[in-house]
Amino acid sequence: MRLIQSFRIAFKAILAKKGRSFLTMLGIIIGVAAVIILVSLVQGYRDQMMDYWAKQGENKIQIDYYLWGSSKSLDEELYTYCQSLDEYIEGVTPSASIWGGNISHGTKRLQDSQVFLGSDQYSICSGFVLASGRDLSYVDVKNANRVCVLGDYAKEKLFNYQDPIGKNILIKGERFTVIGVYKPLYGTDEGNGNDEWMHQYYDGAVVVPYTVKRILEPSMQINAFIVKAKDKESTTKAISYLGNWFSARISQDNGYYDVSSSNTYIDSTNEETRMLKIVLGGIAGIALLVGGIGIMNIMLVTVKERTREIGIRKSIGAERRTIVGQFLIESSVLSFVGGLIGIAVGALGTVVLGKVLFNMTLYPSMGIGLGAAGVSVLIGIIFGAYPAIRASGLQPVDALRGE
Repeated sequence: MRLIQSFRIAFKAILAKKGRSFLTMLGIIIGVAAVIILVSLVQGYRDQMMDYWAKQGENKIQIDYYLWGSSKSLDEELYTYCQSLDEYIEGVTPSASIWGGNISHGTKRLQDSQVFLGSDQYSICSGFVLASGRDLSYVDVKNANRVCVLGDYAKEKLFNYQDPIGKNILIKGERFTVIGVYKPLYGTDEGNGNDEWMHQYYDGAVVVPYTVKRILEPSMQINAFIVKAKDKESTTKAISYLGNWFSARISQDNGYYDVSSSNTYIDSTNEETRMLKIVLGGIAGIALLVGGIGIMNIMLVTVKERTREIGIRKSIGAERRTIVGQFLIESSVLSFVGGLIGIAVGALGTVVLGKVLFNMTLYPSMGIGLGAAGVSVLIGIIFGAYPAIRASGLQPVDALRGE
């Protein structure tokens, strides 16, 4: 009962001076809202990047090389070597594209599109999954068959609701037969502002055997490849083996090469967002500190205003811990209410800024909200402790004489 009565007194004291109480809570409101918004936005950025890399496919190794003044190709040697690393590697494909012009089927056109040159392992390496038909085969690549697999956006633009399997399209005036359709990698309804562009680019893919480049782009050299490793550990080992393999064939005098993994970018993104959370959380924490100082100041004023009340309570037998508890409850309630308002403001700000900055719906996590509420109460206790102890230390005679 005594605890309930203390809370009633605390709420009564806060409501008695609404304007002053709100201004006191303002620092807590701003601090809590800032923490929630900034941490949520950083988390949203991280989730967006992780989603991008997940769709691109993890454990991918990107290879780029060039031989100065030479038309020599390492394609066949690279394929053979990758096959010998089957303990670590699932597939390898060229990572190259050419401008396909206005790819057409009848009167329908896919304007300013890219044609992707791939091996029979293109979908494994690039993260595509078949929706219908079949994928490129070893025979298609070996014989340079004029066949293609369409991304979801390309199929939509060229065939709408028709089944494209077995039908022909024109690429740079050359006839190709559609043998399959990929499931969409990117949808335009996922809330990500980049998804529409990604949908058009990646799902607008028209994938053909890389050997048909002699028909579509005879002078083109393929100097980039994607290797798909089995897992994170295999990725590290495959990078080491491939790096050694290239170093034995390419030096600074005759060319360059680069072997890197998408996992590096994933790890880099995780580290970047971790540091951003720390820095931005620290900046927002300063606002909480200022809010705590504001609570301490106003509680000191409150002690001064209620000196006679303290004297009366002590003269009729109130213990020091009772006085301390009363003022700690008041400061905690003040900061807790400010924290709740800050959570509401932070949640609203997260949703609004998530739409503005990322064009996606962001919500703060439950953990952030509970943590912010807990921190606000802790601030009330910490910064209310000094005024409470000072109030409890007043002598009844002195307190009763106070104005």
